[in-house]
Amino acid sequence: MAKRKNVTDEGDRNDTSVQVIDIKQFSKLFPVENFVSLGNDFMLSDIHYDSAFDQLSFPCKFDGFMAVCCLEGEIDLDLNLSSYHMEKSSLMVSVPSQILRISHQYEDSRSIHCILVAVSKEFLSSISFDFGKLFSDGIKLLDNPVVKLRRKEEDILSSYLNMAYQIMNSDIVEKQAVIGPLVSSAYNVIADVWNKNMKSSQGQSSSIRSRALLGQFLTLLSENYNDHRDLSFYAAQLGMTPKYLSRVIKNQTGRSAAQWIDSYVILEAKNLLKHSDLNIKEIVEKMKFQNQSVFYKFFKTHTGKTPTQYRNS
Repeated sequence: MAKRKNVTDEGDRNDTSVQVIDIKQFSKLFPVENFVSLGNDFMLSDIHYDSAFDQLSFPCKFDGFMAVCCLEGEIDLDLNLSSYHMEKSSLMVSVPSQILRISHQYEDSRSIHCILVAVSKEFLSSISFDFGKLFSDGIKLLDNPVVKLRRKEEDILSSYLNMAYQIMNSDIVEKQAVIGPLVSSAYNVIADVWNKNMKSSQGQSSSIRSRALLGQFLTLLSENYNDHRDLSFYAAQLGMTPKYLSRVIKNQTGRSAAQWIDSYVILEAKNLLKHSDLNIKEIVEKMKFQNQSVFYKFFKTHTGKTPTQYRNS
């Protein structure tokens, strides 16, 4: 295995929060000849090493679905502050609002070759995509975002990518109408790949309604966790009692709705402590805690460390 090197220098950046990027911003990172896109809805990029990789060494959030297939080379990624290694024939999938960072590149990083596909939630909604199913599979993705592809799986996904490139580079007028079903089909293939890799779990199939509710809850949570940490808010938005919502989420994921809310808040706090220059008081204000004492107690309860201890660890 090649030696790896840190791609970040803590003194190089003074940003105070995670950068939120969309598809247009993603596409600007890489040379024009390397990607095709549909506005801010869909992007397909054939990426070889480029200095733009260094921009992704800082934490960012992408509010959509993203798949990265590594064809050559190797690279380390952080998703939600957990590190994962990607190498030839591995596939990474992220769901909305996950925090992404390239944590390490290797000394031969110029050999890296990846295919990146990014899709907005709005685009998937427009083609009646089953959010509930993807979020249900997405629970597995949160803990297992990188898998090694078998040869047949790699060939199938490669055929999807080739077809997408042909469509995007053609003179077809209604590209969105043509590419939409292809994207939907490809994500179902990806979900099947994950199901085969995660075969160990409880094979109970959940109802379509429960899966849809889970998707709606996670979407609401990703958009509101910094302002609303009470379960009653999400239950009211979804038109049900907190008790019923919590039971459905627990049955679907093994974690209660309240635990999901806390995990999003803790993740954001950890990221700000590790990757920003904000002091504790500023983080408390940014995250809208009542005061520093409340923040300290919340953080230590969930991590076993004070914010200061975590920052210095």
